Amino acid sequence: MVADNASSKIYLFGGNDVEKYYNDLWVYVNDDWQVIIPTNTPITPINAFPSPRTATALAYNVNAQNN
Repeated sequence: MVADNASSKIYLFGGNDVEKYYNDLWVYVNDDWQVIIPTNTPITPINAFPSPRTATALAYNVNAQNN
């Protein structure tokens, strides 16, 4: 999980429940969680992210200015 203070958004990747690991990407904005589905990739959205995993780390480059 990582926070972008400039845009007041929180991003969450992956995780697990009792039976399954996940590789979904979510953003928390305007008091609501929304799933992010890549649209500018030649591969299908299901394969656009790293493999399902848990206990991951996420970094945000505040200087990148990519929106």
